[in-house]
Amino acid sequence: MKFLVTGFEPFGTSSINPSEQVVLALAEKQFAEFVVETAVLPVHRYLGPQTLLNH
Repeated sequence: MKFLVTGFEPFGTSSINPSEQVVLALAEKQFAEFVVETAVLPVHRYLGPQTLLNH
């Protein structure tokens, strides 16, 4: 089984985004039962969806 977990880059005045931190932590893990694909998406109306489609 394969899962895609996405998060977003920091935006506004924030220097971190908790969703990005979760994605980066999961990207380092390996699981015996399934594959986890991860993507950090830009917070932009057009670039976010396009980045996901190109993943």
